[in-house]
Amino acid sequence: LFIATLQGHSEVVRFLEQSGANNQRDDGTTPLFRAAQEGHLGVVRFLIDACGWHTDQGTADDGSTPLLIAAQEGHLEVVRFLVESGANKDQGTTDDGRTPLFQAAEEGHLEVVRFLVESGANKDQGTTDDGATPLFQAAAQGHLEVVRFLVGSGANKDQGTTDIGATPLFVAAGKGHLEVVQFLVESGASKDQGTTDDG
Repeated sequence: LFIATLQGHSEVVRFLEQSGANNQRDDGTTPLFRAAQEGHLGVVRFLIDACGWHTDQGTADDGSTPLLIAAQEGHLEVVRFLVESGANKDQGTTDDGRTPLFQAAEEGHLEVVRFLVESGANKDQGTTDDGATPLFQAAAQGHLEVVRFLVGSGANKDQGTTDIGATPLFVAAGKGHLEVVQFLVESGASKDQGTTDDG
């Protein structure tokens, strides 16, 4: 079942699923999770529409959902289908609270970020370990167009992390992402907001 899912063979998946094949691996992942990871929209659609699987079924041991993994991999059509089928846009992982929007921003998948934001995903939801937001993570990775979109959509430019208060501008400056730094400054980000550990 899993190899058929990974290869996107919808009819084989259909037969094996209906034959009662084991549908969960030791790490907690299911065929739905793997199909979303690989971008196999047909398999995802079949498992949800024909088999009645819940959109968040297939959560891995760390709480990663099919929507999160599809967003991380940049599979826009799978993301769109899962959201339209009722997937929780803001469900974070159980280990550190990374959301689908956070993952898409980290990887620089602009169209996925755009779709999630326009679908109502929380732009400023931080992770549970250090409070890093999607904007912070995009700035840290130097993804200028994602940063530009998030700021234009109203994301908080000066929201610091919960551990040391590092802002998107702070992390972009520290990583040497000049264009991101220039954009954030020109957009009104605080140039003098320091961290809480050493200022």
